[in-house]
Amino acid sequence: MITNNFTANAKDLKRALAHAMQAVERRNIIPVLSMVRITTINDEVQVRGTDLNVECIATAQAISITGKIDTTLNPNILHSLLRWAEGDVTISREKDLITIQVDNVVATLRELCPAKDYPVILAPSGDAITISQTQLHKALAATIACISTEETRHYLGGMFLHNKGEGLIATATDGHRMAIYNLSEPWPFEDQIIPKKTITLLHRTLKTRSNGTITVRSIRNPKSTDAVLPSKNQENQVEFKGDDWTIVSKTIDGTFPDYTRVTPKPSQNITAVITAAALRRFPLTNKKSRTLKIDPMKGQMIHTNPNGIEVSMPVQATGQQSVKFNMNYLIDFANRAKTIRLEMARQNEPARVLTDDPALLQVLMPMRI
Repeated sequence: MITNNFTANAKDLKRALAHAMQAVERRNIIPVLSMVRITTINDEVQVRGTDLNVECIATAQAISITGKIDTTLNPNILHSLLRWAEGDVTISREKDLITIQVDNVVATLRELCPAKDYPVILAPSGDAITISQTQLHKALAATIACISTEETRHYLGGMFLHNKGEGLIATATDGHRMAIYNLSEPWPFEDQIIPKKTITLLHRTLKTRSNGTITVRSIRNPKSTDAVLPSKNQENQVEFKGDDWTIVSKTIDGTFPDYTRVTPKPSQNITAVITAAALRRFPLTNKKSRTLKIDPMKGQMIHTNPNGIEVSMPVQATGQQSVKFNMNYLIDFANRAKTIRLEMARQNEPARVLTDDPALLQVLMPMRI
């Protein structure tokens, strides 16, 4: 009897596993969702992980394949075996017995969950577009911090990808701050709200400073031979695909608010230029909502901590009214851009937060004085 097996480079398989296991929740009451599915397809090994809302898939080139492997494995056990591997890894299967040989280490375990029970999110099919990895990475890095974590307004718990006639725009807001990034990339699909977890995984996967592109699809494919998750409509899934990885995700049902209604128009009645280096000089406190007052008349920005200690330093600012902002939000904006410029019309109106990237517009609500 010939044992089904495959051999692959351990580093390649470890890379594929690392991508797939990102979607797997560490604590899960459904046993099969604690596993990754490993399948041999043609001359490749496919590894996939899911939490029922997002699925991460990656492939590794196989050195040799005998028969067919389609099984599920505990990703933590497999990762531990591959962690210090230097050569090749061979995974064999005979009935429900799985053998993993890495260098001179051999592990034998039983298949706890059959592959046929592994849920698969329907991947979109149809026309695809290509988007610059660099542009998409910039957009995600600039907007991800503004995604809301508030569960009551679930439609704010993701990034809004849409087209207003000039190409793809990525928008995120939590009601206190907002980021709008104009990618100038094609987006012929319906408007989509991509969940924060998916955006986080995608941001982590994309290569920075890459000249490459990724493929995007956003139309549901209703046909699959695996156990699949039903869809409510034809625009509730999106797929991002790179050279050897894929992320398929459900999108958030609901309507993203018309953010253009609260986007302030350009005004220089009150301005301030703030650097990340300057903000770092203010003493740290455990209070989440630290207030920073900017007084253009005195040319000072002032922080008073809960103990009544006041710290001030010079700031380049213009205007006839003082304004207050949440210092943590300013630090988030400044840390990414090093220097930010605040522009607003009046004391208690939203401020435009500008950087050296003309494609990015950020908006920050002030604190009442």
